[in-house]
Amino acid sequence: MLGIQGHIAVLVLSTGVSFLSCHGGQPAQPSNESLGAIAQSPNGAPEGFGTYVSALAGTEVGCPGDSLLAQQPDLTAFSAYVSEIGATFLRFEDFHGVAGAIEGIQWYGLQMQFTGSGFVQCTETDFSFQVTLLEDNAGNPGSVVCDYFLTPTVVPIETKVKGVTLYQYTVTLPSPCIIVNGWLSIVGYGDPDCWFLWLSSLDGDDHSLCKNCQSYVQRANLNFCLLGKPGGIFGACCNQSTGSCADNVEINQCITPGLKFTPNTTCANLDPPCAIVTGACCLHQGECAVTTATDCADMNGTWLGPETLCVQCPPVGACCVGFSDCSIQTEADCSRTTLSWLGPDTTCEDCPQQPVCDKGALFGQNPDTPLSFQAGTSEEDSTLRRYEDFSGVAGPIQSLKWWGLDLHPLGGSLWTECTEKDPTFDISFHPNAGGVPGAAICSYTLPATRTPLGIAYLGAELNEYTVELPSPCIITNGWISIVGLGDPECWFLWMSAGTGSSHCDNCLPPQQGNDYAVCFNGEFGGVFGACCNDATGQCLENIEITNCLGASQRFAPNQPCSALNPPCGVILGACCFADATCTILTEADCAAAGGNWLAANSICASCPCLTPCPSGGDPEGEPVCNDSYVDTFNPGCFSKEPAFSPILPNQTICGTSGVYKFNGVELVGDFDWYEIILANTSQLFWSAEAEFRPQVWILDGNNGCPATGLAAAATLECESVSVNALVGPGRYWLLIGPFGATDSATCGARYTATLATLSTCPADIAPPPTGDGQVNVSDLLTLISYWGKCAEGEPCPADIAPFGGDGSVNVSDLLMVIELWGPCF
Repeated sequence: MLGIQGHIAVLVLSTGVSFLSCHGGQPAQPSNESLGAIAQSPNGAPEGFGTYVSALAGTEVGCPGDSLLAQQPDLTAFSAYVSEIGATFLRFEDFHGVAGAIEGIQWYGLQMQFTGSGFVQCTETDFSFQVTLLEDNAGNPGSVVCDYFLTPTVVPIETKVKGVTLYQYTVTLPSPCIIVNGWLSIVGYGDPDCWFLWLSSLDGDDHSLCKNCQSYVQRANLNFCLLGKPGGIFGACCNQSTGSCADNVEINQCITPGLKFTPNTTCANLDPPCAIVTGACCLHQGECAVTTATDCADMNGTWLGPETLCVQCPPVGACCVGFSDCSIQTEADCSRTTLSWLGPDTTCEDCPQQPVCDKGALFGQNPDTPLSFQAGTSEEDSTLRRYEDFSGVAGPIQSLKWWGLDLHPLGGSLWTECTEKDPTFDISFHPNAGGVPGAAICSYTLPATRTPLGIAYLGAELNEYTVELPSPCIITNGWISIVGLGDPECWFLWMSAGTGSSHCDNCLPPQQGNDYAVCFNGEFGGVFGACCNDATGQCLENIEITNCLGASQRFAPNQPCSALNPPCGVILGACCFADATCTILTEADCAAAGGNWLAANSICASCPCLTPCPSGGDPEGEPVCNDSYVDTFNPGCFSKEPAFSPILPNQTICGTSGVYKFNGVELVGDFDWYEIILANTSQLFWSAEAEFRPQVWILDGNNGCPATGLAAAATLECESVSVNALVGPGRYWLLIGPFGATDSATCGARYTATLATLSTCPADIAPPPTGDGQVNVSDLLTLISYWGKCAEGEPCPADIAPFGGDGSVNVSDLLMVIELWGPCF
């Protein structure tokens, strides 16, 4: 599978390219000519970059089955390309063998605004387009055959990627167009700030053109559907390979290469007369011959057209498959996004060399090829932190090398390639703690040397990073974490190194099925110390590190056995209790205390997420879901017979949820709907914490089902999530359920959810105690004055989050002030 995080897709902004194409023979550079889309992790951070599978609903998507010619829209791993008069980028797509009069055209695309750093979705108010069909002139658009300026019928289609709408455009031409072979141009003429981006297609010859783009020749297919009835038009059919001509031939009998159809005329009236015509036949790897179209087809060449010359053939050069293979091709033939064309007259010797670990590395995993890879987000700003396991490191680790991509998340669903100006990384080494990373034993914050390698991975350029550690780290087995800390808008995605095992904080699932590319460099041996075999309790002193590499062995450099903590043979781990507390104990002591012991060297952070019902919480009362469950308890608008559980102001519900199989096949979630009827204007606060990844909504139910959403949010296991909305009198629904069918939700997973209703702003705290009717700088200053100063049993007006405070004035309170900034209702 191509891409990152297995089931994710990416699109990039670059030279008329996406992450699925790279033009011009050079590494893709950021621009505003194209884009693409990805799926996201439940906490909103894109986990990686790879293949995207769309889920479309609301209309039939794709070319009609009776189309004269169909290049179907790419709904699997799409790219989209700017074709807008306001952007000056004008796109052309070639076509061949249209066997009838073109009466209509259908195509797909996006409407996006370029912000200077990337694209955001915009609302087009003027869907005006220029649609032009042109003759072919030696592989380029020639004379205009038909030209229209029109407004299509536009149907928006929602995709699974949040924030992106795909549009279907359909026009009926005011007069049919008769053209067998040629070029189609579709250019947006509406709002100059809201651009049309033409969706890609998997059909075609991987060849299109773009006027005013960085590269005129584009290795991309654009989707279109030519609508009409085949046949029904008669005329002269000239065979330019034999010079023979036939009258009264139907158009669908005169569409193969070498045949020229002229409608509504006879052979005698052709001007110029039908004759044998030769032209340049461009062969693979740069050869050329002047032949007829038929002879060229027999040679598997590309015929440029009548009276063309070999000098018009496109140049050839090295077509590199990353660093794994190469052939000599034209730029158009070197068209897939896993390939890089190096330019005219280049040779395969010019292709990039395979990036590998240094010879003699203490530990090494080389990056995957562009044909099969997974690149995973590991960036502080994303909350996604990745760890790679290692073993058998027989010396102090003095320097590191690793590989990855730099991508900018555009928000919601889009990426663009970026150049990291501050390649600073958080690097840490961890012992193995029951199959997951334990507490860090070495930590560094270091700027890395970043070297672009000129190797395209779905259009993004691979970078190599190196660092010298200020002090060596001595650890024989465990985990390494590498996390980007630099530009929060330019994220680091770690390149994979085959299938294996890795770990990711906040990913779904945390245990990942691939390795990541990294090299440890240093001198073998040379370090002596205590070597403890915890499985037997035996400890030996003055042992060289090279002789203490086993999975059950613990090496303590420059230490005697008596200094080991814990002592040799004493195995500690996390002891997790039902009240969500944890202590580090031996397995026996944990069992005696009634806890759940995780594993040797495990840490409390690895304890399962638990959300016990707090004192005063009310049970939801719904049966635990299962694979034969039919939800009739509080399914809300998700049921043909809507039902809701009542909830009171300031009530806390202790419920269960999960994911189960419906009809034995389809995975569905147990979503719980609560209802409150308000007599007065109020501010609703709906907050939750769960053992699964919860989604919460506040919905307006005054018009019945389907409800109108007022606020929504999602978060990770055991983290708080809150939404609020200012509402008038009436009926409102509070909804909670699991985020997706592949997360940690299993039936019976617990949650606590609280509804707070306030008639005043909780953040209006200045002057104490009642406020002044608005949340402003005075409230912010009051909060700062109380920061960290709450004392048990004393009033603390700035302790306002969540809904009454948590005993301290902290970031949660500050966020509530920011969220409610402005006049109180």
